[in-house]
Amino acid sequence: MALALKKDDFYTPENLQGSTETISPSGRYKLVVSIYSTKKGCWNYSRGQVYRTADDEQVADVKRNYSQFPFLFMEDHLDGHDYLICGEHYQGQTFCQLDTGKRKDQKGTFCWGSYTLLGKKALLVDGCFWAAPYEYKVFDVSDPMKGWPEYKLDEKLYDLEASGKVTMTEEGQILWENEDLRCKKTGRRFSELDHEWSRASSEARKAEVQGAPPEEVERLEVEAEKLFVDEEDEKLWDSVVDHRIALLPADGELKLVSEWMSEELQERKRKRAEAQAKRKAQVEAWVENDPFFSIVEELSGRPAISYPSRMDRWKGETNPALFYLWLKEGRDLRWGSDHGPIKAKKGKENREFERSEKGLRAAWK
Repeated sequence: MALALKKDDFYTPENLQGSTETISPSGRYKLVVSIYSTKKGCWNYSRGQVYRTADDEQVADVKRNYSQFPFLFMEDHLDGHDYLICGEHYQGQTFCQLDTGKRKDQKGTFCWGSYTLLGKKALLVDGCFWAAPYEYKVFDVSDPMKGWPEYKLDEKLYDLEASGKVTMTEEGQILWENEDLRCKKTGRRFSELDHEWSRASSEARKAEVQGAPPEEVERLEVEAEKLFVDEEDEKLWDSVVDHRIALLPADGELKLVSEWMSEELQERKRKRAEAQAKRKAQVEAWVENDPFFSIVEELSGRPAISYPSRMDRWKGETNPALFYLWLKEGRDLRWGSDHGPIKAKKGKENREFERSEKGLRAAWK
């Protein structure tokens, strides 16, 4: 039996896909990032090798188990050393002390995507927990060889959204600002215009799914295209700050100094909170009134509640919510919150049972 391949086995000349070079801001170091293929159906690996430009001597070698190799040079640090910040593990970090050849590795659960220095001691990281939304975190890098503890965010705040712009003021405060794009001609928000385009595009897709004549589908597509707006075209937009937070990094915390939010944003948040509360109450009502929920619990299962997709609705689904129960061996049950049969699926086989306790128990089997 062949032995399983180890990570280092993939860093071979025949697996090399390409390389890029970057010179550090001081000019003292050269970073070569190379990409290597691994196994069919698996992501590539990467490798970062750092050389002194004075004599081409290699001073660091980081073999990363992911295809992207984010990095940041941190030269002339307060401790007198030069560093490369990167990560050997996609959920970890590696600080290479380039002038000595030393390095320190840590592994966690937060994936660092990109890094920005804020002053001399704080590192802003744009990253995520695997498969979760991106967010900002700030780390203390005043003594990298001892570690880089995270600054705890003030308890009055939930997180710092990665959509904001972050800078450090002359007073040493970290300033987070969220900018809203406004159309120069009309003053309307980009998100509103983009929603209109998305809704019109959906109408064209809906018509196609429901078998509308090709000329009608084409007409709707043309109408949708007229509503498209390019977020990247700077000539179209003004950037308006609608949310600002000032934080002071001290004693291991990001202490809230001040927060300002535009009245318009406050109103949008209020309406969103009302809608979420209404939806939560509706879900609780569906669960409480569902005749099969307690039976499923008795059968050692617990359904999840979801909502019909656009495709479901286009194909005629009228239930406002759907219950799902995933079983072993590729089996699942599904039924609507208001009406319709209980549907059982096993592999490619689909069956329907009457909407009753008897039907549910039969579908379970």
